[in-house]
Amino acid sequence: MSKRAEDSLDDKILAILNANGRMSNTDVARQLSVSETTVRQRIKRMIDSSEISFNTLVDLRILGINTVAMIRLLVAPDRISDVIQDLRQVREIGYLARLIGQYNIALILSTKDNEELDAVIQKFIFSRNDVLEVNCRLISKAFKYDTGVAPIRGPIEGVKPISLPIDE
Repeated sequence: MSKRAEDSLDDKILAILNANGRMSNTDVARQLSVSETTVRQRIKRMIDSSEISFNTLVDLRILGINTVAMIRLLVAPDRISDVIQDLRQVREIGYLARLIGQYNIALILSTKDNEELDAVIQKFIFSRNDVLEVNCRLISKAFKYDTGVAPIRGPIEGVKPISLPIDE
């Protein structure tokens, strides 16, 4: 089987699992007219190579998380790696990425309320001399959160998934 055909089957498996992550390997195999062993082996290979992982998405409101902010930082260029390493340890940060453009770090921070948000920003961001500029936007209402919207292949070191509160 060619590599492209293999990728095509992997993509079909991923599309099915993205729609219903609890679907059994047998049901996936039946939909794709392949053996359960083929599906199981491909999923295992993708897990082992860190192409995919399985997580539970929780409505943060159930956990008392009512404030979500998207924050972009401009950090001194020679300090970006250090800031990222430090911010990776902050439990309220569910998404952390390096940017190219006006800002060089982006993060999503989730807290129980605005007061806690302010305290976390003060403690972990404003207290730093290497953070030169902060651009913070509160998310007032989320309409869609699709974890499969931007398929990325390969490992993403240290990324932990988050779930944003979604209103219908």
